Formats: sequence, structure tokens, C-alpha cells
Amino acid sequence: MNKVNGRFIAILGPVGVGKSTVINYLIKMLRSNNYYAIRVFIKAMHGPAYVLWLIISRLLGMPRKWGPYFYVMEAGYKPVKFLKVLSVYLDALVSIPFKILYIKLLNLLGFIVISEEYLPASIYHHLYDYIRYGIEGNLAYFPLKIIYAFSIHYRPDVIIVLDSNLSTIIDRWKMRGYGDPHPYTYVLPLRIFLLRILMKYFNGNIHVIDTDNSNANEIANYIIEKILYLKELR
Repeated sequence: MNKVNGRFIAILGPVGVGKSTVINYLIKMLRSNNYYAIRVFIKAMHGPAYVLWLIISRLLGMPRKWGPYFYVMEAGYKPVKFLKVLSVYLDALVSIPFKILYIKLLNLLGFIVISEEYLPASIYHHLYDYIRYGIEGNLAYFPLKIIYAFSIHYRPDVIIVLDSNLSTIIDRWKMRGYGDPHPYTYVLPLRIFLLRILMKYFNGNIHVIDTDNSNANEIANYIIEKILYLKELR
């Protein structure tokens, strides 16, 4: 295997922009050229928090569809605010620390770790829910401060933001059969957040790639050759 110093790469962007497909190509290209490469997920409401909402949705007889927390939150049950805050604590105190330790260990072993999403997007997601459902108070915001501290202290070596026109993203949702239910109130501000806030507060190695006019294979090659500088890969 080709030995390189471990790297941590985060790829961010809204649902339907092509993150999963690009990462699949990257992992395949790296492994086929004898690099240690692995994919991880660092998303809001994953891990223990996802299991929590999945169990609740089943107990309530909710549809077995993507994003169980969304259906429970939209149903308006009284405990949802408490459950939302509990899930943020699970992210901040369990899921995120575990995944960061896991990534650090893989980096020490020489792995190129590619994460689909990272902590800034998780913070945005939780803030959006807090505002939408009127969740307030120091106790509710404390875990967000923990996640923010993690995001500052454990920055990826490279942050890549995949961007696309909102109308193109919506068309992709129609083709795949699902997408975010709030394209103008959630996805559009998310694009602004990723493109502006990240540039201001994470002024490290950040790259923005427009996916409208390139396929996933071309984007993966560009990342490898122009961002990771592994020019020997084809």
C-alpha cells in the first residue's frame, strides 16, 4: 500500500448535490491505487440520536421512510422539543466524540479519511430546528457550544463544499424520489451558510466545486489531482 500521512477530508453540501457519489468515486480511485482510504459520516441526528427517533417513530406508527425524526417533529407531539434537545446532547456527548477519536486513530494509521458532512453542517441543522420549533434556553444551547468547540479544535485538513443551482438540486430530488422538504427555507440558507460562514470562520484549506456542469468522476479526479495533489492517480 502507498504510505501517506493520514488526512482528514470533509465534503459538505445540500442533499442531492452529489456528495455520496463523488465520495464513492474517490474511495474507489484511492483504493485501486493502493492508498488506505475510508469513508465516514458525521451528520446531525445520526448514531444514537437516529436510533432514538427511529424507535419513537415506530412506536407512533409513523411511515417507514427516510428521516424518521422529521415525521415525528412535524406531527407536533408535546415531547418533541425535549426529544430534540436530548438528541443534540447525544450528538455532542456520544456520537461526535466517538467519531472524532475514530478519525484521529485512522489518521495515525495512515488512512485518508473522507467524511460526508461535518460539524458546521450539524450546527446549522440543529439551529434550524431550534428556530423552527421555538426551542430556547441555555440548557438547549449548551450542546451546540460543545459541537462548535469540537468544530474549531478538530478541523479537517481539507474542506470541500459541493455546490449546485437550487433548481438543479430540486430536479435531482425528483429523479431520485426524495429530497429535503424545505428547499427554500432550509437548503437555500444552508448553501449561503456553507459558502460564506465557512469561508469566514474556517479560513483554512476550503474549496468550492460547482457540480452543475461536471459528472462525479470528473469531480473526483479534480479533487485528487488539484486538491489532494495525488497526480499519479488516474
